This record gives sequence, C-alpha cells and structure tokens, in this order.
Amino acid sequence: MSEFLISKFEIDIAWISLLEFRRVEVVFANATLAAVDAGTASLGFGQEVDEDFRQLIDILVFSQDERNLRAMKSLHYEKLTDRDGDRSLRLPGRWRMIIRLEQKGTGTQVLVVGVEDYHRGRS
Repeated sequence: MSEFLISKFEIDIAWISLLEFRRVEVVFANATLAAVDAGTASLGFGQEVDEDFRQLIDILVFSQDERNLRAMKSLHYEKLTDRDGDRSLRLPGRWRMIIRLEQKGTGTQVLVVGVEDYHRGRS
C-alpha cells in the first residue's frame, strides 16, 4: 500500500473515533467498481491504485460524515466546483476517486462514481 495515503497518526485517530461512528453505506456506480473493491477486478491503472482504492472504500465505510474525510488531510478531499455534488479523494499519481454524498434517513450514502484523472476528464 502507498505510504502517502494516510499517516499512522491519522489511522490512530480514525480507530479511536470508530467507537462513535455509525457506518456509511457505500454503493458503486457500476459493477466494475464493486468488483475492484472485492478484489476480483482491476481499475487498469496499476496494483497500487487498486489497493489504495480498497483502502479508501474502508475509510468511507467508517466515516460518519464529511468532517472525518476533511480531517484526514492526506486524502485531499475536495468538492469539485464544476461538477455539482461531486467530490474527489486522492489516489496514487494523478488519479482521484470521484464520489457523491447523500443523506439517507439517519445516515449517509456514498456513491462511488469512478476513478479518473480529474484534470484531464473521465478515464
């Protein structure tokens, strides 16, 4: 796994906070993304990107809301100004995971839209 994605300090904070969290529902925009999470497919951008993708999914599942994602500075969590409702999280190299957050009842649902080189458009 890439050492740049999250620091040991951030992991410690995340684990301590898990006791207070309710899980977030993560859904995928297509079957390929779900298969990458299950480890049965690849995004096609290298093993490091696939592994960090799965790590980000785990982080999303245990995030209570956006505040937790913002607190982990190494994720480079940001709203995409030109795409209403879309947000991005950093993956290795130029790749970003694109997500959308929606409130569902008392929890949050995260739709994983895809992985792309945001600065060049969808890949």
